[in-house]
Amino acid sequence: MCSAGGASILLLLTVALSIQDAMGQSYGLVGVSGMGRRPVDACPGFSLRACDAGTGFIIGTDSCVTFINEEKSYEEAERACRDRSSTLVSLDNIVKYRYLFCSMEHIEMPYLRIWVGAKRQDDGSFLWVNNAVFRPDIWLPGQPDNYMGEENCVEMNWRVPSWFNDDGCWKKKPFFCEKHLA
Repeated sequence: MCSAGGASILLLLTVALSIQDAMGQSYGLVGVSGMGRRPVDACPGFSLRACDAGTGFIIGTDSCVTFINEEKSYEEAERACRDRSSTLVSLDNIVKYRYLFCSMEHIEMPYLRIWVGAKRQDDGSFLWVNNAVFRPDIWLPGQPDNYMGEENCVEMNWRVPSWFNDDGCWKKKPFFCEKHLA
């Protein structure tokens, strides 16, 4: 809902999409208000559990994720995460992916493009920073395109549809750090 000159306008930009996890289970995703998607039926009763002295939230059962509201290049973001004893977030399974989407409803995030922990390898494929294979079905349509031969880092695009995009590593964006819990 947005307000313009006293008039309220409800934006219902809804796009239905789906993804599958490694077990073949499909999950529908819906985009609302142009601010991204969330898994259908994945968020009822969802609540954030704090971690890292209250600066982050737990996704899944073994990761503490913190949104860093500082614009940095991909390499600067990697360093900033290392300084926090963490890495850029790897969304390498459906549980983490769903938790992050549900979590986005609970934090204010004006940015639509955010660094995540995946990068192009020498052979052109992409890997998450934890060495998990990057699934080819989670790219924005037409991506990755390696525009001008200079797009080697991966951003999460929280617009509709909010999947992944390759982008220039020098660009400055906020990011998510992930710390594995013991």
